[in-house]
Amino acid sequence: MRHIYRVTEAIHSKGISYAIGGSGLLLSLGLISAMNDWDVMTEAPLDALIASLYKERIEVLPSGDEPFNSQYRLLVQTDDKPIEIIGSFQLKTDSGIARLPAISAHIWKGLAIASPEVWAVAYELMMRPHKAELLWTYLKVNGWHPDICTKLLQEPLPSAIRSKLEQFMISNP
Repeated sequence: MRHIYRVTEAIHSKGISYAIGGSGLLLSLGLISAMNDWDVMTEAPLDALIASLYKERIEVLPSGDEPFNSQYRLLVQTDDKPIEIIGSFQLKTDSGIARLPAISAHIWKGLAIASPEVWAVAYELMMRPHKAELLWTYLKVNGWHPDICTKLLQEPLPSAIRSKLEQFMISNP
């Protein structure tokens, strides 16, 4: 984990906020026991992010392949788990582009961890139903953030995903 600490400290020291999603989120919630890579979300401009990572070996990756529509992707080269940084995480839907904000919901081992609500929606849109269901179940058991659900409902989401978010909104968090 030394690499993810070094990278997040570098970006945080320049005033750049981030949130770790993907399998890092699932691991932090105890929903999986092992992971392959780190997904770091941010809303920072690419040039500011690159400047903050001047000590790292980074590669700018292609962005925009279906269903992804993020502004940019960076890969931080490490001798351990890869670290992918996603700028302005967005996914294409049948009715538009859904913006999935880099919202930190909690701190785990000193790392800002992304919102489970955001990643439940992301996994649904990426056609990864098992991971999505892990998060929907976690949210049902542990509660959710109404403000995050409200924000996500403003995005052009498929009706099945909207229904899941709306169910949270009509029940007590």
